[in-house]
Amino acid sequence: MTSEQFHDALTLLPEDLVAHAEQYRCRKPRVIPLKPYAATAACLAVVLCAAALFRVTQQKSMEADKAVSFSVMQDAGAAPAESPRMEAAAVPSCPMVETPDLPHTAEIDHSAAIITSRSELEGYFTEMGRYYQLDALRDVCALYDETWFSNSDLLLIPVDSVSPSCSVTDVTLADGVCEITITGEETEAGTNFHLVLPVDKDSVTDTKNITVIYNSDTTG
Repeated sequence: MTSEQFHDALTLLPEDLVAHAEQYRCRKPRVIPLKPYAATAACLAVVLCAAALFRVTQQKSMEADKAVSFSVMQDAGAAPAESPRMEAAAVPSCPMVETPDLPHTAEIDHSAAIITSRSELEGYFTEMGRYYQLDALRDVCALYDETWFSNSDLLLIPVDSVSPSCSVTDVTLADGVCEITITGEETEAGTNFHLVLPVDKDSVTDTKNITVIYNSDTTG
């Protein structure tokens, strides 16, 4: 088809077809507004992020609770730790402390004493200080404070007119009965001592159950 023929074909088209085509050519494209949808999408994204963060936090919290529960179960199954205390073995087993008697004393109390507190110990020093020089005994008993007396008792036993060479050779304690054996050379020279014996709390409750046995040793 020549250009002349193409031109004639266009000019010969009916006017109503040309006008209808012109309407489609001049129509503006349809524009879809995105702002409302963008705001909705942003809100949805925030909600999804918050839900994901909450889930992760909740999962971590549950894992932490499980770890704590497991730790508590382990601690409950373990033996409880004992509180620190001064055991009787931490002090001399039964020293003999020289306590010379005071001159011009009409009567000396030879009975043993069961001391259950530091205040009782101070009272003993005051009472027996009328009969004995107790400076050395005070020094030996300086270790025994209220904390020590919360778990232990102290037996103070006067031993009069024995040889300075005597010593404690045996101590037995069973069923509330305490027996102390003192061994030494026989001699006319004598002095006075106090036996200091730490024991478990309430293991000896009656001074009548405290016995001192003298074992003479003449072999030299």
